[in-house]
Amino acid sequence: MKMTCELKQSDQLAQFIIVGELYEKEAAELKKIFETLKLDCLQQVVFDFGGVTFIGSTAMGTLLIFYRRLAIKNIEMRLVNTPSLIANLLRSLKLDALFPIE
Repeated sequence: MKMTCELKQSDQLAQFIIVGELYEKEAAELKKIFETLKLDCLQQVVFDFGGVTFIGSTAMGTLLIFYRRLAIKNIEMRLVNTPSLIANLLRSLKLDALFPIE
Protein backbone atom coordinates (compact mmCIF):
# COMPACT_ATOMS: atom_id res chain seq x y z
CA MET A 1 0.00 0.00 0.00
CA LYS A 2 1.42 3.36 -1.04
CA MET A 3 2.06 5.80 1.78
CA THR A 4 0.30 9.12 1.98
CA CYS A 5 1.21 11.84 4.44
CA GLU A 6 -0.75 14.97 5.15
CA LEU A 7 0.97 17.70 7.16
CA LYS A 8 -1.13 20.16 9.11
CA GLN A 9 0.79 22.95 10.82
CA SER A 10 -0.64 25.67 13.01
CA ASP A 11 1.21 28.17 15.18
CA GLN A 12 2.47 25.72 17.81
CA LEU A 13 1.45 22.28 16.50
CA ALA A 14 2.43 20.20 13.50
CA GLN A 15 0.50 17.02 12.75
CA PHE A 16 1.56 14.32 10.32
CA ILE A 17 -1.36 12.10 9.28
CA ILE A 18 0.23 9.00 7.79
CA VAL A 19 -1.46 6.14 5.94
CA GLY A 20 0.21 3.06 4.46
CA GLU A 21 3.43 1.12 4.84
CA LEU A 22 6.67 2.81 5.91
CA TYR A 23 9.64 1.29 4.11
CA GLU A 24 12.94 2.94 3.14
CA LYS A 25 11.46 5.02 0.30
CA GLU A 26 8.61 6.26 2.47
CA ALA A 27 11.02 7.14 5.29
CA ALA A 28 12.91 9.37 2.81
CA GLU A 29 9.61 11.00 1.79
CA LEU A 30 8.74 11.65 5.45
CA LYS A 31 12.16 13.22 5.96
CA LYS A 32 11.56 15.63 3.07
CA ILE A 33 8.19 16.62 4.50
CA PHE A 34 9.68 16.99 8.00
CA GLU A 35 12.33 19.36 6.66
CA THR A 36 9.58 21.78 5.57
CA LEU A 37 8.54 22.37 9.21
CA LYS A 38 9.09 25.78 10.72
CA LEU A 39 10.56 24.54 14.01
CA ASP A 40 11.07 27.94 15.62
CA CYS A 41 7.40 28.40 16.53
CA LEU A 42 6.46 24.78 17.30
CA GLN A 43 5.81 23.29 20.74
CA GLN A 44 4.60 19.86 19.63
CA VAL A 45 4.82 17.51 16.65
CA VAL A 46 2.28 14.69 16.46
CA PHE A 47 2.53 11.69 14.17
CA ASP A 48 -0.89 10.12 13.63
CA PHE A 49 -0.16 6.46 12.88
CA GLY A 50 -3.82 5.43 12.70
CA GLY A 51 -3.46 4.37 9.06
CA VAL A 52 0.04 2.86 9.28
CA THR A 53 0.07 -0.87 8.55
CA PHE A 54 3.85 -1.53 8.62
CA ILE A 55 6.99 0.23 9.82
CA GLY A 56 10.44 -0.89 8.77
CA SER A 57 13.76 -0.33 10.50
CA THR A 58 14.67 2.65 8.30
CA ALA A 59 11.42 4.41 9.24
CA MET A 60 12.06 3.67 12.93
CA GLY A 61 15.49 5.24 12.57
CA THR A 62 13.88 8.22 10.89
CA LEU A 63 11.61 8.68 13.92
CA LEU A 64 14.72 8.79 16.10
CA ILE A 65 16.27 11.44 13.87
CA PHE A 66 13.05 13.48 14.14
CA TYR A 67 13.06 13.07 17.92
CA ARG A 68 16.68 14.27 18.20
CA ARG A 69 16.06 17.32 16.03
CA LEU A 70 12.94 18.23 18.01
CA ALA A 71 14.44 17.58 21.44
CA ILE A 72 17.28 20.01 20.74
CA LYS A 73 14.64 22.73 20.37
CA ASN A 74 12.52 21.48 23.32
CA ILE A 75 9.66 20.46 21.03
CA GLU A 76 7.52 17.56 22.22
CA MET A 77 7.02 14.61 19.86
CA ARG A 78 4.12 12.12 20.13
CA LEU A 79 2.80 9.16 18.19
CA VAL A 80 -0.98 8.79 18.35
CA ASN A 81 -3.52 6.22 17.13
CA THR A 82 -0.66 3.75 16.83
CA PRO A 83 -1.89 0.24 15.93
CA SER A 84 -1.15 -2.18 18.78
CA LEU A 85 1.30 -4.34 16.80
CA ILE A 86 3.38 -1.31 15.84
CA ALA A 87 3.06 0.25 19.31
CA ASN A 88 4.25 -2.99 20.94
CA LEU A 89 7.22 -3.16 18.57
CA LEU A 90 8.24 0.44 19.29
CA ARG A 91 7.78 -0.09 23.04
CA SER A 92 9.90 -3.26 22.94
CA LEU A 93 12.66 -1.06 21.50
CA LYS A 94 12.11 1.34 24.45
CA LEU A 95 11.20 4.24 22.18
CA ASP A 96 8.39 5.09 24.60
CA ALA A 97 11.13 6.27 26.96
CA LEU A 98 11.82 9.06 24.45
CA PHE A 99 8.31 10.00 23.28
CA PRO A 100 4.75 8.92 24.06
CA ILE A 101 3.33 6.13 21.92
CA GLU A 102 -0.44 6.22 22.20
